[in-house]
Amino acid sequence: MIKSIEARTYKHESEDLEKVMKAFLNVFPFEEAIKMETLEGSFGTEIIVISGIIKERIKVEKFIANLQQKLVNKLGKEGFSKRVERNSVFLRIDKQAAFLEDKIVIGNFDDCIWVKIKGDASGLKALRKILE
Repeated sequence: MIKSIEARTYKHESEDLEKVMKAFLNVFPFEEAIKMETLEGSFGTEIIVISGIIKERIKVEKFIANLQQKLVNKLGKEGFSKRVERNSVFLRIDKQAAFLEDKIVIGNFDDCIWVKIKGDASGLKALRKILE
C-alpha cells in the first residue's frame, strides 16, 4: 500500500507563478494540500517553495491514476532501483513537460518537480509495475 506522496518544486524569480502552479497541479492535483513558502536566494532573489503532501487513500489512488495516465517514459529495472531508498521511491519530473504538454516525464532534471512516494512492500511492487 502507498502510504503518502510528497511533492515539491521551486518558483524562481524569472518564472511566472501561474505557470509553475499549472505544472505542479498537472502532477500533483491537490490544490487544497499545497503550501507555499517564500525564501531569499543567494543573490537576494525571491524563491517560492511549492509543496504538498497527501496521505488519504482516495487521494493517493487519484495520484497513481494521474501518474499512469500522463506518464510518457518508463524507467526500466535499473532506473527504478536507483530511485528506491528504504521504503520510498524518489522521482524528478520535468517541470516544462508538465506545464507545456500536461505530461509526466521522469528523468534527472535540475528544474523539476520532486516527488517522494512512500509505501510498504506491496505498494512499491505495484508502483514498480507502473514505472519499469
